[in-house]
Amino acid sequence: MVRFKSPCIITMVALSSASLMLIACSPQTNDDSMVVASDRVAVHQDPTASGSAVLVTTHDDLVSAGLSLSGLRRASPTPSDPEAPSAEELRAMAFHTQFNSLSALRTPNGMGAMADQGLPRVAGVEIMTLRGLPGHGLSSRALLQIPETFDDNMPCLVVAPASGSRGVYGGVPLAAPWALPKGCAVVYSDKAAGTDYFDFATQTGVQLNGQRAALAESEPVFVPTDTAVPGPLVATAHAHSQINVEAFWGEITLDAARWALDQLETRFDGLMRGRVTVIAAGLSNGGNAVLRALEADADGVIDAVVSVMPNITPPDTPHLYEYAATAALYQPCLLGDAEFAAGLPFANPLLIGAGRNRCQSLAQAGLLNEASPEEAGQVLSNFGFDQSSLSFSAAIVALDVWRSVLANYASAYLATPADAMPCGFRFEAPEASLAEKQSWWAATSGSPPGNGVILVDTMMAEYPTDRHFAGLRCLAELQNDSRLQNATAATRAQARWPHDIPVFIVHGQHDALIPAAFSSRPYVAQARANGMSVEYREIRGAQHFDAFLNVLPGDHDWAPILPEGWAALDQAWLALQEETMDR
Repeated sequence: MVRFKSPCIITMVALSSASLMLIACSPQTNDDSMVVASDRVAVHQDPTASGSAVLVTTHDDLVSAGLSLSGLRRASPTPSDPEAPSAEELRAMAFHTQFNSLSALRTPNGMGAMADQGLPRVAGVEIMTLRGLPGHGLSSRALLQIPETFDDNMPCLVVAPASGSRGVYGGVPLAAPWALPKGCAVVYSDKAAGTDYFDFATQTGVQLNGQRAALAESEPVFVPTDTAVPGPLVATAHAHSQINVEAFWGEITLDAARWALDQLETRFDGLMRGRVTVIAAGLSNGGNAVLRALEADADGVIDAVVSVMPNITPPDTPHLYEYAATAALYQPCLLGDAEFAAGLPFANPLLIGAGRNRCQSLAQAGLLNEASPEEAGQVLSNFGFDQSSLSFSAAIVALDVWRSVLANYASAYLATPADAMPCGFRFEAPEASLAEKQSWWAATSGSPPGNGVILVDTMMAEYPTDRHFAGLRCLAELQNDSRLQNATAATRAQARWPHDIPVFIVHGQHDALIPAAFSSRPYVAQARANGMSVEYREIRGAQHFDAFLNVLPGDHDWAPILPEGWAALDQAWLALQEETMDR
């Protein structure tokens, strides 16, 4: 394989009404943690989406952007000029971010067999474009990876929508190490969420290649409706597109699959899409997207589905917003019980004291009869939280996850702009450095706070000893808003699909963010009641964030979920091979 020691990338990106020449040279390095830049970069017009630019780049490593397992375990690669990172440097940072966010890289069992074998290095091409969903005004990134070993005689495609609100590389840790060494192509989608942050202070957005540019000089991927708001405001696509993008994740995932099949047909003479084996695989919100895509797949595009800890809500089941609101209010109070908290990962005395303050706030607001952790625990139990789903509640509360989830999703469901989020919340970056802003596309999760972006809560003064309570109570009360009710109803799944194909769902028994009791268990039960065939595995010791395992002290029995996703993909692959042999 040819390795270019001094690559210089020259890319012409043709946008609908502007052209921008981007020139970036990557520094020479012998460190295997640094990305090896593309030896060829070109841009073509997308034959399947009129008016959309397509960025085509060739890489010698599609799995880890040249970082390898050792590079992913080190600190994120630093651009030669952090205030002006190249597209290749941003790509390497994005891979590092996703693997470190979604896998237990630093534990003996976190990467399964790959911990000993290392991540495979697979050369090939990446094709990036924007896809619009007709009639909805949505714009989502789609990224197709085609390995050099793609066999058009036995073609396969894995469809991997991003987890959470992550950027387009958010499905890489699940899909790339499994699919690309087999010669399968992979298509990713950011589900019209993603990390294309718009910065009001500098009037900059993100271009197709990940670099930031001024609105006056380019056409960023995501631009909010009103860009003239003063101050350090930040807008994100998921929260501030003023469209309930979650309602369309299934359609967006199917569209990405169809676009990828079009690309493969165009690039391989004689390849017919009906011969391509298509597996849809996703985790968390990506797990939702592949199941919703299956439910909408009237044309039979998808041949098998693997869904890992899906944020899925079947009929007559509490929605994420409902159980997040309940957990956000009452879990901190439960942690005021020192005996209960002492046995939880990441528990600390500060949570115990803050929890007792929360109990007082709840009682003062009439949400508890008495300010006791025991009563808060009973509220949670009556709602449906079991002990397993509370195992990592100390970590979720300490990291302020529930408040971030509710603020992001409330804005998305109520279609509010960045300067009018519900309950007075805002995303701002008053002290973010230029280097931080330039890295947002590659280094963020798509759901602030983080990386210099803060979650501003204008109601914090109302309860001086429990500063988050007023804002959380306001967010919880939004459940009574008919607009939010209609929005969450639009995201519910049906638990039935039009074609009998292999479906595998995997969930962690100790998932504290998306408890199996509110998602996979009722979904599987209703699907089976509807006559659907689905294999379900619940993993003892597994929870939602494999990255937690990297920092848990001492020996423990907690298990990673990502290798279970790869095992489910193996099962899906075997099932499809057996079906082929039976024909």
